[in-house]
Amino acid sequence: HQKQSGYNVRYYSFSLSYEASSSSSVATPVLSKGTSYCDEEQSITITCATDGAIIHYTLDGSEPTSESTTYSEAISITETTTLKAIAIKDEESSEVASATYTFVNTLKTMQEIYNTANSSNQTVFITFNNWIVSGASSSYAYVTDGTKGLVIINYSGHGFAAGDKLSGIAECTLNTYNGNARLMNFTKTAPGLTTTTGGTVSPAEIAMADLAGVNCGALVSYPNLTCSVSSGSYYLSDGTTTIQVYTTLYSGFSSTLVNGKIYNITGVYVQSNDNKQICPRSANDIVPVITPATLPFNWAGGGKDALMALQGVTANGLGSDYAASNVPYLVKFDTNDDYILVKTDSQPDVVAIGVKKFGNGDTKIKVQGSVDGETFTDVETLTFDVSQNNTQTLTTQNSFGANVRYVKIIRYSGVNVGVGPISISKYVERYAVTLANVSNGTISTDKATAAEGETVTT
Repeated sequence: HQKQSGYNVRYYSFSLSYEASSSSSVATPVLSKGTSYCDEEQSITITCATDGAIIHYTLDGSEPTSESTTYSEAISITETTTLKAIAIKDEESSEVASATYTFVNTLKTMQEIYNTANSSNQTVFITFNNWIVSGASSSYAYVTDGTKGLVIINYSGHGFAAGDKLSGIAECTLNTYNGNARLMNFTKTAPGLTTTTGGTVSPAEIAMADLAGVNCGALVSYPNLTCSVSSGSYYLSDGTTTIQVYTTLYSGFSSTLVNGKIYNITGVYVQSNDNKQICPRSANDIVPVITPATLPFNWAGGGKDALMALQGVTANGLGSDYAASNVPYLVKFDTNDDYILVKTDSQPDVVAIGVKKFGNGDTKIKVQGSVDGETFTDVETLTFDVSQNNTQTLTTQNSFGANVRYVKIIRYSGVNVGVGPISISKYVERYAVTLANVSNGTISTDKATAAEGETVTT
């Protein structure tokens, strides 16, 4: 449009555009597999939800028309191909469905991955064959095929969780460090990777002496290992081979493992050069092998390490000892559910616990019993009600069952206390007896109780 005013000419321009909306009544075809990496022949089927629609497709990336090949059976694809398909009915066309199948050479086994990895970053394609994440932290995820494995490292977050099952083909950055094959900066959302939940993994049957870098990520389990502590590091040994307990997945083991005691341990295997390491996933992966304490059990009090060194004793959650000025009440009960556990060789009877209060208010300590060390029942709740910095001996009155062989002393609620002397007496069956006394022709009787073999006199 032009408008003339004097000697000035002004121009106004107008443009008109529109975006066509898809309003086709013909459904877009559905390809049985979308864009993906491939390492073997693919058989692709195409369907359309519109009855009577005819499907046409191309394999060269060009747009399909009614003149393109008519779909009649599954399409075999053996090389990198872009498949496009359209459905037509009554001269009306659907939108185009498209997928590209890129053929690549892949590493298909953990052994291949381990053999290929070196100290330099390599771009590789890996076929994940329903492998399981055996353990995961915020930066590390360990993946296993059952006996061999690898570690995924992503300090920005990988998204994997223990039990994830990995399948599909994905592009990865592979290297090795300290003897472990590693996928760097890999994530759960990597193109081509499919992740499902609910995977389970059982411990691999690999002798501890035979563990090697290729086994990194495998779940392993070993019985009857003796603990040793050196420079703050924890080690377990079967007498021939030693493995270090490592913190990647669970750091709380230092409050459970005690120098010289025996444990069954389960965890994810890792390796640092020639140093074998095991990563327990939780406290449940560390099971003490407990030799029962002989009753009566008597401990005069002292520090945590001295207590846990006693035969039959384990504990959980105990903090660092109180100051030496509080002897013998040094064992710190400062968090609910802190506990001391004593395995006994016979039925316990009376439990006595010496305690010192380090705050104002009542504290409750619960005593429980168990037959098998797994299922516990309450025996009695003891209330510590003296004033701050005073001591008291708490004593049970209720009976333990005849088959009970575990006594658990638990901080149940209240203020902090220091635990000192502990004693557990042995239950002895006692019988009611009647004693007769004859004096000057007169018979009198007394009643008493006695254990088997015990002499009772009037």
